Amino acid sequence: SGSLANCQRLYLDDNRIGDEGMKAFSSAIATGALGACTIIILYKNNIGDVGMQAFSEAIRSGALPLLRELYLHKNAIGDAGVTALAGAIASGSLGNLKELSLYENQIGDEGMKAFASAIASGALPKLEFVSVWGNPGNTDGVKEACKSRKIKCRA
Repeated sequence: SGSLANCQRLYLDDNRIGDEGMKAFSSAIATGALGACTIIILYKNNIGDVGMQAFSEAIRSGALPLLRELYLHKNAIGDAGVTALAGAIASGSLGNLKELSLYENQIGDEGMKAFASAIASGALPKLEFVSVWGNPGNTDGVKEACKSRKIKCRA
């Protein structure tokens, strides 16, 4: 757990992390090294489906129990990546998440459906705001799921 054990806010925006970097980052997260972290900013890093799948496995393991804000916009996340994230969300492992940003990625209809189902399931009990605009997929299901749970949604 080392020197990041007390890290609460991690700003890694615009660092060209990519999928390989995200896999390494996810391995570190899975050790519990960022268990105290409340905000993770990963926008504009060329993270794709492979990176998101690795990150989602780390989330599913319960490695980020206190996370409140997650910023993943302006990456290359597609259906497979967001479906993996939806699965991690549905497992209940991000129970404290209040804000999730996924705008301007490559999420299509399938990914939007998986994400909408995860929100509708109630697995993010503290979620207050989600943004999914600027993706190719139809966001109607996400909007509906957010509306039913009184979550602000920019889609």
